[in-house]
Amino acid sequence: VLVVIPALEGDEEQRKAEKGRLTARLAQAGVRVDFLDERGGRSSLAAIQRELRRSRSTGDPYHVLHLACPLEDDDTQLPYLILENEEGARQRAVVDQLKWCAAEHRLRLVVFGGLAPARPPAVATTLPAAAELAQVCAEAVVVPRFPMEADALNLFSAELYLAMADGYAVDHAVVEARRALIREAGEQSAGWASPVLFLREPAAQAQGAEVAGAAAAALSPARTPAGIVAQPGGTSAPAETQEHWWSAIPIELWIALLGAATTILVALIPILADVAKRDAPESRAAAVVTETTTAPPTPTALPSLAAYDVGAIVAGFQLPEGGAVDPADADLQIERFYLQFQSELEESMRPLRFRAGLLGPAEVGRIEGKTPDEREQQAARLARDYAADLVVYGVMTYDDLTNQLRIQPEYYVVPESFGDALEMTGAFRFGSPIGVSMPINRGLGVERELSARAASLAQVMVGLSLFLLEHDYQGALTAFEAAAALPGWEKMEGREVVDLLIGNTQLALAVEAAAACDREGVLARLDEALLHFDSAGQQAPSYARAYAGKASAHYLASVWAPEDSANCQFESVDLASLQLAKEDIAAAQQASEQPKEIGVRSRMLLTEAQIGFMDWWSTTADQTLELLKQQPFWATTEKIIANYENGDNVSVGQVASDARLLRGQGLFAVGDCWSAQDEFDAALAIAETAPERRMEVWSLKGDCFVELQQTSAASDAYNQALQIARQLGSADDIAYFEAARRQLSAPAAP
Repeated sequence: VLVVIPALEGDEEQRKAEKGRLTARLAQAGVRVDFLDERGGRSSLAAIQRELRRSRSTGDPYHVLHLACPLEDDDTQLPYLILENEEGARQRAVVDQLKWCAAEHRLRLVVFGGLAPARPPAVATTLPAAAELAQVCAEAVVVPRFPMEADALNLFSAELYLAMADGYAVDHAVVEARRALIREAGEQSAGWASPVLFLREPAAQAQGAEVAGAAAAALSPARTPAGIVAQPGGTSAPAETQEHWWSAIPIELWIALLGAATTILVALIPILADVAKRDAPESRAAAVVTETTTAPPTPTALPSLAAYDVGAIVAGFQLPEGGAVDPADADLQIERFYLQFQSELEESMRPLRFRAGLLGPAEVGRIEGKTPDEREQQAARLARDYAADLVVYGVMTYDDLTNQLRIQPEYYVVPESFGDALEMTGAFRFGSPIGVSMPINRGLGVERELSARAASLAQVMVGLSLFLLEHDYQGALTAFEAAAALPGWEKMEGREVVDLLIGNTQLALAVEAAAACDREGVLARLDEALLHFDSAGQQAPSYARAYAGKASAHYLASVWAPEDSANCQFESVDLASLQLAKEDIAAAQQASEQPKEIGVRSRMLLTEAQIGFMDWWSTTADQTLELLKQQPFWATTEKIIANYENGDNVSVGQVASDARLLRGQGLFAVGDCWSAQDEFDAALAIAETAPERRMEVWSLKGDCFVELQQTSAASDAYNQALQIARQLGSADDIAYFEAARRQLSAPAAP
């Protein structure tokens, strides 16, 4: 390993400390570490070139280049390293310069392990630069997507090199290094998600250097099916070194050969076209005497993502009208976006316990439509055809004034996949349009904002997976906040989507705190949720979801704001919060941009019904059955139940169950327990009712039977709730239902 640590501002003590930490971590294994300042005098670009050349000429080339120097960018969006010049002063070295200094060395790995500078570079600057290095001068490149602490950087680098020395492929070694970060900082830390790995080929696996400076192992031949994000399995055993004849040809000769081949191909085009015309069907018709009738080919089965825990699609975007942009050039940008998203998603999903599948435009085609509704319908169809949970698509337009291609990403989350979090499903605009300057850059890098949006979308998918598959709301919040913290989003209009994700996750955490009877925790989470819903409403005033989120938060606040809620004794309601909830839900109903999915619309109706029920329960003195059924919320619950259509709309299932539960509670409150039992039974009959809700329904059935003095039936109902509590592992609920059953079986007092 050749380590480059410049002494910036003459700070030799800091460089010495940095060298000591890295040496100490690697002392336990036979990894040879050379420091450039001890070999070439200065940590300069020229010294890097000379030391790499010297090691190659002596037959002992370096396998890894470790750049422990700040990585920055400027207004031109060019990433550069901060090194020393020959006089020891600060020197800017553009990554392109480094690329050509190391192009002939055949490095196995380049690691950007420098401390965070005062002005960190944009992720859309560093990631394309790393991808280009991986193509030109190294088999693999690791770069942090956001700043890391010095100790974390050293730990990651050391564990990476130790795993490679143990024979791990570099992608598996990165996983080991990520695990080390989680080991030291805990699962809640987002630092493990910072390092990003780029390989020369998607399937290439650079092997680690053996002990005592032996030659590095060859690349693994394992390949991943196109379009699918692979998850690492076991470790990769070292392979024998293998050199190919083409690796000895200088890059200049390759360029010359490519130019000659292009010239020959251009010359052949007219000839090939003429041959194609002569071979056309109409030209062959005269020569055909008889033709054998054959059966039509069997349709090719579409690839399916059903085997994955979570599956995503990136479809082709709608092309600009008028032919102002070559479709091939426009599609190239979406292909770049897809590849960047694939790389980001693979890196982010590796430490998690579920597998993600991804298909691209080549497999699924293009989504077109003049209106958002038309595109959403096509996205829903693609999701059904390929068994996907998330579909990414969008619209491209051309701006004549700025000569820019404007790319507006959109995404669609399948409600049927995530029925217990409908607020996060349906179609969303993912940020504001991205401007790509024309003529389009045909280099390896991705446009700045496009790359940042791909990285952010990968974090969103991680957050959705954690939220919806594992109910890990804190982990989901970390992922969503990481998406919002990526460079560009803080200044970008259209970030209401990440504010909505964060706000809904804070709501879920508030509900968790409520289950633990943690009043302070509930109110703190609700305050955070309201901040993000307010921000979403300011960014998109016509967006109904922002107001619906605020309504849910104020509804919960109306229950938990009174001090008697601290002991879960809900004897009063905060009428001010309830009034705000009523105003919010009215604003949601009047918003011009309404969700189109019936499940999402039904969820908004349920919020309206819950607010109406609370208003009736807290303000009406004469609570009778006749007045109950005249309340507006009762008619709202009937709409929800009708939307379920006896199971045809499965995304409405959980909402319909909650509507039945709400009606049962109202009937219970006015003393009609037998009618309440009918509503509770109807809730249990809905297949999509979650176990936690089933436990609550059985508990209310038990309470009803107690009121009816049906002791045996009450005990049976509490026993059903107890069995669910045991399946869920809820100690508090287990204790409660066991106590309820004991009380029923106790002899009556004389």
